[in-house]
Amino acid sequence: KHWMATPLPPSDADLKEAIHLFVKINRERLETITLKQVREHLEDFFRFQRGDLTELRGQMKELFTEAVNAIQESLADDDEPLTKKRPVASLTAKPKTEPKKPKTEAGAGGLTRDDEGALSTWLAPSVKLKVYKFKKSVLIDVRKYWTGNDGELKPTSKGISMTEDQWRGLIAHTDDIEKALAQFNK
Repeated sequence: KHWMATPLPPSDADLKEAIHLFVKINRERLETITLKQVREHLEDFFRFQRGDLTELRGQMKELFTEAVNAIQESLADDDEPLTKKRPVASLTAKPKTEPKKPKTEAGAGGLTRDDEGALSTWLAPSVKLKVYKFKKSVLIDVRKYWTGNDGELKPTSKGISMTEDQWRGLIAHTDDIEKALAQFNK
């Protein structure tokens, strides 16, 4: 019988920390973020399948509101009354933005460095190759991306992260792969 273990939901502390991080990163567009976008971000962050965190909607909304208020208070000037804070984001409003295109077109060559220091390029409109450091390991990630409601490209679980040794093992077989492709494309 084939079965897959269901991952445990994140702890309250982990959920709170992830939401606070999400709010800090997205503080410029808080008024357009929906609860669905928060849930999808958390599912990506904790590597859950879509819909796995639906039962935590109430808790997510409460933690999101708390995080927004904390960010707004920390950004307020000392002389500015806190009652002039921007309103808490409407968690039901739909953003009105067009999907953002990848920065590099497929086949354009060259890697670009992101804010976290990772190097990446687009292999196809929705497939990204990314080289980054995680703890003490350098990883090569080839992953499919999707466009969220906010127009941002977001990673899916469809992909693979390889160590340098695994990557070198793969590229050592490029001639074999080319021969196999030639046979299948006859």
